[in-house]
Amino acid sequence: MFEVTQHELGTIAAGAKAEFAFKFTNKYLYGVHVARVRSSCGCSDVRVTKDSLATYERGEVLASINSQRLRGDQSSTLTVVFDKPRYAEVQLMIQGSVRSLVSVAPASLYLGSLRPGQSVSKRLVVRAAKPFHIQEISTDCGCFEFTYASDEAKALHLVPVKFTARDTAGAVKRTIRVKTDLNGTEAEVVALAAVDEQAK
Repeated sequence: MFEVTQHELGTIAAGAKAEFAFKFTNKYLYGVHVARVRSSCGCSDVRVTKDSLATYERGEVLASINSQRLRGDQSSTLTVVFDKPRYAEVQLMIQGSVRSLVSVAPASLYLGSLRPGQSVSKRLVVRAAKPFHIQEISTDCGCFEFTYASDEAKALHLVPVKFTARDTAGAVKRTIRVKTDLNGTEAEVVALAAVDEQAK
């Protein structure tokens, strides 16, 4: 009944809607009913446009990859369960690669080993396929300073980062969030440092 049973969505921008309709036709002389549709993972959403089909009627199983909270390669097996005129199952496959609209390099910002109170400066490269504004750069620690022009739209932003070590020794691990005006996309990078009284 299905025209195709698998579909590759290709590369999906994070936060974008990526949906595919698996079309099917009732080729039988009796009514067909879809009892339920289930997905093999939480990475996809699935629904049926019409669950009861008379002879030669068409329906669709709409499948989408959840690009709001996932990144990387995603695939899901969708099981369509029919209970009329008899029990049957059909498996559909959907795949897609979710990529962030905005990328930050380096992937991890290593700040080195510092003495308490010592400062170090590094640089982040924030880029996208088209010009964008940086709306905000934040982290949950006041030990960082970021310099950027929020009124300038560019495809590549060089962002100086200044880190000043606190008085307590130990490992520092903080997530830096870069918020942009590209569909409200946020990119993240983890900053790592070691604060040590004996650091040179």
